[in-house]
Amino acid sequence: AIRFLLYLIYLAISLVLYRAFLNLISWPLIMNHSPEFYVFDHVLSAYSFLKVITPLFLLFGIISVVKSYEMRLKNEALEKEKYKAELKYLRAQINPHFLFNTLNSLYVLALDKSEYTPHAIAKLSSLFRYILKNSLEEYVRLDMEVKILRDYVDLERLRYSGKLKLEFKIDIIAGSCLIPPLILLPFVENVFKHGVSEAVEDIFAVIQLKQKEGQLELYCENTFDSSCTTEMAESGQGIQNVLQRLEMIYKDQYHYQQQLLDNRYCVTVSMPISS
Repeated sequence: AIRFLLYLIYLAISLVLYRAFLNLISWPLIMNHSPEFYVFDHVLSAYSFLKVITPLFLLFGIISVVKSYEMRLKNEALEKEKYKAELKYLRAQINPHFLFNTLNSLYVLALDKSEYTPHAIAKLSSLFRYILKNSLEEYVRLDMEVKILRDYVDLERLRYSGKLKLEFKIDIIAGSCLIPPLILLPFVENVFKHGVSEAVEDIFAVIQLKQKEGQLELYCENTFDSSCTTEMAESGQGIQNVLQRLEMIYKDQYHYQQQLLDNRYCVTVSMPISS
């Protein structure tokens, strides 16, 4: 509104200056006399002025629209680059966190001189290969992500042996659907890092992944030590990173909920999946 008002003021001033030019310079030079100076009483002067100024306004208007469009494209490109940079940073933050936890599991097996250590190393090698190859991809197949979850859970099973009672269920209809890489793993990691590892006895965990009506839902539940309630209630860096990724990718189309129920810590996360 202010810009439009300024344009009207500029137009009025231009009209006055144009009429002054006619009366004080143009007429005396051409007609050898100076007519009386009535700015708004001369319709012909205003009409001739508009004939001159209208094409200029159209030209400036076109230039303004083009520049505005170019600026919008430039801003959108900058936003996309910023989005990609932030997303790449978040993914890079997840990888060391995940690798540290996995190496810790392998370390425990080695200390116990477990016969399953070679098998665990093979699983870890598969996880490393997946991270190096796919972690920076925008999307990966759901069945590939499921395999990584299975390998990680297998490593943790080896680590805790018979001490862990784990309910692990996968109900996937279409494995070819696409999701962001390593978007589920941090939630599964937390089951073992903040839950199982803190429990002294009755180690129990539930991990359920199911696909339904274009949505993917992960439910995790685990026991925890009541003395660690504050730590359990606050998500670690890995969870904060993955939540930021979910927010950037899905906006308000994803759902995340965490609950503390008696001696159970429950997390539910769901997101849309594309074919």
